[in-house]
Amino acid sequence: MSSSAHAVTVLVVDDSRVMRQALNKILSSRYQVLEAEDGEAAWRLLEREPAIAGIFTDLSMPGLDGYGLLKRVRDSQDARIRGLPVVVVTGNEDDVGTAQRVRDHGADEMLKKPFRAEEVLKLTTRLLGTPAPGAVPASAVAIAPADELQSLRDQLAQALTQATAALKGRDQVEKELKQLRTELMLRQQTSDEREMQVRLKQQEQALATARAGEQRLVAALEQQQARNNELEARLQSLTRDLEQAAAELVRARERPDVPERRTRNQEARIKAEELARLQAEDELLTVSRRLEEVETALAAAHQEVHAAKADTGRLRSTQREREQQLEAHCRELEGRLAQVMTQVAEAAPRDKAETSGPVIAEPVSGPSPSVAEAFRDERKGSESVARWEAERGRARRRRTWLILSAGGLAALVLAFWLGTLLG
Repeated sequence: MSSSAHAVTVLVVDDSRVMRQALNKILSSRYQVLEAEDGEAAWRLLEREPAIAGIFTDLSMPGLDGYGLLKRVRDSQDARIRGLPVVVVTGNEDDVGTAQRVRDHGADEMLKKPFRAEEVLKLTTRLLGTPAPGAVPASAVAIAPADELQSLRDQLAQALTQATAALKGRDQVEKELKQLRTELMLRQQTSDEREMQVRLKQQEQALATARAGEQRLVAALEQQQARNNELEARLQSLTRDLEQAAAELVRARERPDVPERRTRNQEARIKAEELARLQAEDELLTVSRRLEEVETALAAAHQEVHAAKADTGRLRSTQREREQQLEAHCRELEGRLAQVMTQVAEAAPRDKAETSGPVIAEPVSGPSPSVAEAFRDERKGSESVARWEAERGRARRRRTWLILSAGGLAALVLAFWLGTLLG
């Protein structure tokens, strides 16, 4: 015999599928539940379903939000719709201001996220009354679908994979840091290198902090996975117990010779097992909320990575401009060197002709001033080219270090966010 036709109907309005399912699981133990993803869909259900006796609605929704739905309900020409009790479900931190605003719009109560099953059922009973005996919907003994449990497992596995990737990125950064330290020991301690050492120490401190956060993250994920497996096994066990108890209760009711006391004991057993199942589902809801927080943290980490990539692009652009300036300087030096070589070539025949002329009083002890000056210019040009090549090598190493640092910082940001939320 189906009792859903006699159950009190409650409308749940929320754009989050997780929140709709959470309220559905809690309320379906006593009431018939209808769901709507926004205010417009809820309004169509209110006009079409006269059995709706109460509304649970979120405030922030696309299209017609919770405030708009409240106004439309209270301004309705239909007295049935206008008099429906409305509970606003919100996660706003400003409890006093939000409560006053929703009451000004006509709401009867406000339910703050995260909520517990006992709180929701107590509030609903106060507004709608206690359902008649035997009017419990058939969905009350339903167990969470297996695809939801699989989805939770997949999300936990994905978070664990991301944590493992962050650990690998940390190891790669540590390897790069060791190479940088070795290079710093072999190079001259210029002002740029001293600044690099300071940044290197800061990075090492950040790595130490990130390592501790990553360890907490891995431990938390493993604990969450174990808890999920435990809840799944518990739900399966409760399902078997409920099915067995329901079957025994049906057989007891069909047999007139069974004492009424035994039937009452069986009903009490079913209620106790249903309460245990409801508590297990509430814990699963907590796991789902934590997964949503992890997804939010991951999205923020992705934004940080995007910002780091943009900074890296700007650094690369600056480096390219620096290289172009160095190349222009190199071309200038090459031109000066060519001029010096031309002067040397012109001075050599003139010196040779001077030595073949009349003998002078004092022998020339060295090259002519023009030749000496030419050689000095040539030597200066060669030294300038050497300095340019050394500067270019340092610039190339700085660019490599900046690229590696940007990648390491991106991995550190991701690990730090995850460790802060789940640690």
